[in-house]
Parts: sequence; structure tokens; C-alpha cells
Amino acid sequence: MINIEYIVPNTDDDIASLEMLGNYPNPFNPTTTIYFSLEEDEYIELSVYNLKGQLVNNLVSGDFAQGRHDIIWNGEDEHGNMLSSGIYLYKLQTDNNIFTRRMLLLK
Repeated sequence: MINIEYIVPNTDDDIASLEMLGNYPNPFNPTTTIYFSLEEDEYIELSVYNLKGQLVNNLVSGDFAQGRHDIIWNGEDEHGNMLSSGIYLYKLQTDNNIFTRRMLLLK
């Protein structure tokens, strides 16, 4: 199960662009929070991959409001199995942008 928590969307005009703000903690065990902000309402996909480029978990797919958001990932694959220690990539994709970052799961 993916735990999704939202920061109240920012209604000010201070968010100038889509930003991938990173994850914390990194390295992590057993959970990490991925932070990002959107300059406008849009559809996003946030997914986790192993170093072979294989999809291990699609965290969210859907419409998100303008503002800052955070998604908590518990280190599990899409079947609920705990993943082994290692480097994983997470990708945030919108219609016009793709961001990829690394994170380290330690046990």
C-alpha cells in the first residue's frame, strides 16, 4: 500500500515551474518521502525503477493540483514485496517534462 500525503497546494504565484525537490531521507529505511511542486494543475506519473531500468512500482498516476506535494514510498514493489538494499531511480513525468533522481534503500 502506498501512503500518499499532500501538502496544501500553494495558491500564491511563487511556484514558477515544475520542480523535483528530491527525497528525504536518502539513504532511507524503510520509507522515504519524495517532494515535488507543480506550477499548474496537471496529470503526473511517479514511478520507481531498478538500475536495470525495470519498473518496480508505479507510485501515483493522476491529476494533481498546482503547488507542493509529497509522496511517501515504503520500499515495496508493486506486489507488496520489500525490495532489497540498493540504488533505485524515481521518475516524475508530466505531459511536457521528465525528471529522474536516485535514492538508496539500506537495510
